[in-house]
Amino acid sequence: MKKIRKLTAIQSVSFLPEGREAVKEYCEEAIFYDTEPKDDREIIERIGDSDAVFVSYNRTIGENILSACPNLQYIGMCCSLYSAASSNVDITYAEEHGIRVTGIRDYGDEGVAEYVIAELIRRLHGTDGNPPLLGEISEISGIKAGFLGMGASARAVAKGLTAFGADIRYYSRTSA
Repeated sequence: MKKIRKLTAIQSVSFLPEGREAVKEYCEEAIFYDTEPKDDREIIERIGDSDAVFVSYNRTIGENILSACPNLQYIGMCCSLYSAASSNVDITYAEEHGIRVTGIRDYGDEGVAEYVIAELIRRLHGTDGNPPLLGEISEISGIKAGFLGMGASARAVAKGLTAFGADIRYYSRTSA
């Protein structure tokens, strides 16, 4: 297997330590930054001569950055990639210059589920500054929760709510 010469995570991408070690097995050199770059100039400096980068959903990687990094061959977006139009990476420019861009499916879905369930509990208990959602302090057990679509995040939320005894209903074109 040919190893990636140099991979750089240009910002914090929430890899667990064992995930970072696993990535390093596929690279001659792997650099993980845990701070946010201040501007495009700093992103370009971080990428340097890397041939692969990881970037999160909240950092725009446009033509100005891509054109300044001639060694770049791969961009791994630490988020789902739905379309070029919704991407924070200039996919059109990247493709025109032989840079492969992929999304990392299901990235962070457990965190989404934790957040949704925590916020629901706060709403049900009225500890979010509003009256309890159902008029009185309630538990998740027995509530009806509906989902439109059953992608990875929705499945994670539904699984968590089911563990608390919620009645789950959903519509999905692709999941049964």
